[in-house]
Amino acid sequence: MEPNAEVNTSFFRLSLQQQAAHFDKVLETAAHGTLKINTADLLKMKISLPNLETQRAIVAEIEAEQALVNANRELIRRMEAKIKSAINRVWGDAR
Repeated sequence: MEPNAEVNTSFFRLSLQQQAAHFDKVLETAAHGTLKINTADLLKMKISLPNLETQRAIVAEIEAEQALVNANRELIRRMEAKIKSAINRVWGDAR
């Protein structure tokens, strides 16, 4: 599939990311040491292509979920720092 007016590039990228396990199976090492994928293996990949409006909705939903994941990671980092600080106040810095 080639990106065109009927393909949202973010949707295409996310679809390819979902194929990571497939890429792991078909990647080979070229003679000069870099990774390569055979065109025949690449052409066997199937990507569903809903209409453009649905693609945009899917991308928006995934991006919103990713924003929540990132915010939660930051919250965890902050809480861990606060916990560490509280433990150090109670027990002293054990360095």
